[in-house]
Amino acid sequence: MLRSRTELRRLGRPMGFVLVLALLLPMSQAQENTDPTCLSRTIVANLIGIDERSQPSLEGNRFSVRVGREQLPVQKMVPASPSRIIILLDTSGSMFESETKWKAARLLASDILTTAPSAIQFDLVTFEAEINEISGFTSNRAFLLQQLDALTYQYEKKRKGLHPTALLDSIRTLLSMYPGNAPGDVIYVITDGDDNRSRSRYKDVQRQLLARQMRLYFFMLRSPEEQGSYQPQDFQNLAYETAGDTANVDSLSRYQFQYVLDKQGMNRILLASHALNESIFQFYLLDVNLPRRITDPAKLEVQVLDHSNQKNKKVDVLYPHLLLPCPLPLSFK
Repeated sequence: MLRSRTELRRLGRPMGFVLVLALLLPMSQAQENTDPTCLSRTIVANLIGIDERSQPSLEGNRFSVRVGREQLPVQKMVPASPSRIIILLDTSGSMFESETKWKAARLLASDILTTAPSAIQFDLVTFEAEINEISGFTSNRAFLLQQLDALTYQYEKKRKGLHPTALLDSIRTLLSMYPGNAPGDVIYVITDGDDNRSRSRYKDVQRQLLARQMRLYFFMLRSPEEQGSYQPQDFQNLAYETAGDTANVDSLSRYQFQYVLDKQGMNRILLASHALNESIFQFYLLDVNLPRRITDPAKLEVQVLDHSNQKNKKVDVLYPHLLLPCPLPLSFK
């Protein structure tokens, strides 16, 4: 059952205490490390094809990991899939500038729910100026699709009026509400990319995502850019820096905000959705050993090398762009 904003506020009285605990205790399973020197690290990495016509593969290739100027051997490589995915669905005013934009968002949410491996648990969360409603993690896809239908009925009634967007704040709130996750788990945001309300700092959210080893994905239903704290390009950068990715389908109509959901329009949206979902559903965990303990965030670079130890130009890699010190700091100022 979706929990309303009122219920969240009621729960929010102890939640402030939970948030303090989340900051004082280890932030997640992902950051726990029994190595007292924190030299053993696990890196989340994924392959995407430069040529969309070919499926990226590691056959005849290998990963290359570099921290700063030092090359690190990959001790172990394990294919993996996320255990949990949070669908963060934008229900702010700009998403209801037309009926078709919201229908496109609903189509995207339905697509990932119906195509994901059955073992993955989902949580359906809506946001505007703050987190609105939460379904709770479940692998019951029929239940989640029912909740999506209920949201459609609820939010279609409020197309008119001002509903500000605080996308970055909502991501940060989610990170405090879910202190436990596995490396490679996902926050999947379906939005038009506008943010005119957030007060969170980009760097703080970036570091928290990196500390948690959570991947951030966006599907952007673009609208004309508005003046705000953050713009779609900021969120695209944030996704890439955390081993995630973005997709977008510009308006298919000559009228602003209109997405033509005829057969051709739906196929175009679903094609982009399937490609993004494929990246979400599978990745690799790379075990490496650092030569020494790092005390500051270090630049991380992951490539795929071919049989001649040259960079494979047909394959790109999604990976976290920074390696944080460990034990991880409580503040990222």
